[in-house]
Amino acid sequence: MSFSIKHDKYSISKVIDQKKYIVLEYYRGIKYWNLITESREGVSIDTANKIFEYYLKIKGVGENELLIVEVPN
Repeated sequence: MSFSIKHDKYSISKVIDQKKYIVLEYYRGIKYWNLITESREGVSIDTANKIFEYYLKIKGVGENELLIVEVPN
């Protein structure tokens, strides 16, 4: 279970189960995985999925160019 608090233009999630995730985007031209800014603090799995879906639908990034990764606290 998690809840969100608005901070600046980003949504930061307080994660009750202590698991945090980041979302990475792959840049083919330079063969490099880059951290997506909205997930820089570590977010809940629900928020990570929303970021993933946003990049798929709105930004047109391919599914194989995005990665959700669990990070240690």
